Amino acid sequence: PRNKGNVYESVAGVVTDMVADGWSATQVVSQLYDKIVYDDAISDRHKNKIVMTFSQTDKRLVDGSDEHLAILDLCLQVAGVLGER
Repeated sequence: PRNKGNVYESVAGVVTDMVADGWSATQVVSQLYDKIVYDDAISDRHKNKIVMTFSQTDKRLVDGSDEHLAILDLCLQVAGVLGER
């Protein structure tokens, strides 16, 4: 199994590349939300936790939070939930 340090480095690298490429945080949140909510392979229990994270991230972005940090936090939290059994 991968440890948390490896997960962080992988996720942080992808998020940094997305931000550098100019992706809009709002668009990333929207597309990732659609992908997760309509994925039948993800349990309802996991979806419930993830949707709460999306709500928090959306609020942060509306309040003017740094997009890079908001997306990084969202992705790490989603990875954590998906890594649960």
